[in-house]
Amino acid sequence: MQKERRLEAYRRVLARHPGYLEAAMQAEESLRKASREGELPTDTRLYLYAMAPALSEFVGWVLEEAVKAGKRKLYFLSRDGYPMYRTAQRLCQARGYGLECRYLNVSRYSMRVPGYHLQPDHGLEWICVGGIDVTLEKILRRAALTDQEMKEAILAMGWQGRCQEILNYRQISELKGILGGQPKLLRDIDRHSREAYPAALGYLRQEGLLSEEPYALVDSGWVGTLQQSLERLVHSSNPGIRVEGYYFGLYELPRNADVSAYHAWYFTPGTGLGRKARFSNSLFEAVCSAGEGMTLGYRRDEKSGKYQPVRETSGNPNRDQLRRNEEALEKFLECCGNVPAIDGLSQGEAAKPLNLRGKGHDLWRQGDPAGTGVKLARKLFDLLMAGPTNLEVTAYGDTLFCDDILESGRRKTAAELTEEQIRDQRLLGRFWILTGRKKKEIRESAWIEGSIVRCGSGNIRSSLRHVRCYKYLVFARKQFLTGKT
Repeated sequence: MQKERRLEAYRRVLARHPGYLEAAMQAEESLRKASREGELPTDTRLYLYAMAPALSEFVGWVLEEAVKAGKRKLYFLSRDGYPMYRTAQRLCQARGYGLECRYLNVSRYSMRVPGYHLQPDHGLEWICVGGIDVTLEKILRRAALTDQEMKEAILAMGWQGRCQEILNYRQISELKGILGGQPKLLRDIDRHSREAYPAALGYLRQEGLLSEEPYALVDSGWVGTLQQSLERLVHSSNPGIRVEGYYFGLYELPRNADVSAYHAWYFTPGTGLGRKARFSNSLFEAVCSAGEGMTLGYRRDEKSGKYQPVRETSGNPNRDQLRRNEEALEKFLECCGNVPAIDGLSQGEAAKPLNLRGKGHDLWRQGDPAGTGVKLARKLFDLLMAGPTNLEVTAYGDTLFCDDILESGRRKTAAELTEEQIRDQRLLGRFWILTGRKKKEIRESAWIEGSIVRCGSGNIRSSLRHVRCYKYLVFARKQFLTGKT
């Protein structure tokens, strides 16, 4: 009964968008009938009512902006871009857009390593970046070093026994100077970068990113570094190509980035303070993904001469849940527009406009001048991310997530924290710890709101308010600094 009441809250939000509400309910019923258990998992139902409508609104915005800008191709970046890619295929078919949508196998790692040698003075800046539970070992692996080279570097630095020590942002910044004083380490980084460069550039050329045809990238976003890394490789061969990107949201941009080449929907570096404070990019990333392993690099097939991505063999540990998400999204889109399956259609057939009267009018509408899509996503994410209950935490709290570029040391999205560790997340608690007044470490959580509900002790509402207050202050400061630059 409690579960149904909570799901009814999502339905009430969608009630102002009857096309989405009807599509979600029809998709839920269809999937339930096809299920062997006769009942859908909670995570699938939440995906239908929260994630699928938000993704549909975002992708609709991307397509309209791309058409207005005269783009011919859109590259959806793996793996966050996969659900967006599938949605875009259907929307392009429905609206008769002449855009070519392609899925590009890239990762921060596969694009950064080949570019280190192009700007050696900045290489260590890209390697020594913060995150959750960053250690010296994680930092050295970002440089594509072998185990032997890592041992030699640790010995030369005098860091024996400290490679698993969790580092804060100040320590990571100091480490950058230490690594810069290791000549052999710098030579190893340069060599591995030069070795990876030809295949990476070959793959980008093969996929059309070195051509003059206007295109753009599409991804979840956050800080825009993947676009910068990809652009660095493209410009090493053809400096005249303009690389632009469309993103779900951007907290900030890379240093010296061309602001006009980065476009965001849900929030930008200078806007959307309230949306940022009530959003979990980690949860979004964990749920909006594909089941294959991350791209580690590229190799040239000797027979075909084509470049193939080299993926992590273990695959995505959340692949079962992601498979259910994919099925739910396909069924949702089918119910929205009653569009036939993409697979098996020729390019000519896919370009024909379809008759989409009736049920799907919300999803397929042209234009969104009032920003109703962003407002809809805000209401859905307020429930799912900022104010979860045990229903959402049970569905997504155990989904594994890692923010490191090599995805090592995955953790539950809603980390299991004690009441004391949750109090440390508050503004005053963080202040005492970061200033050294308290000798302890802050135990981070990818989805702190989920961790608060999971803990279950103390005043949950008060803890959620404190987290939002802290986020508001952090993002308000960043937006202020953005306005100053």
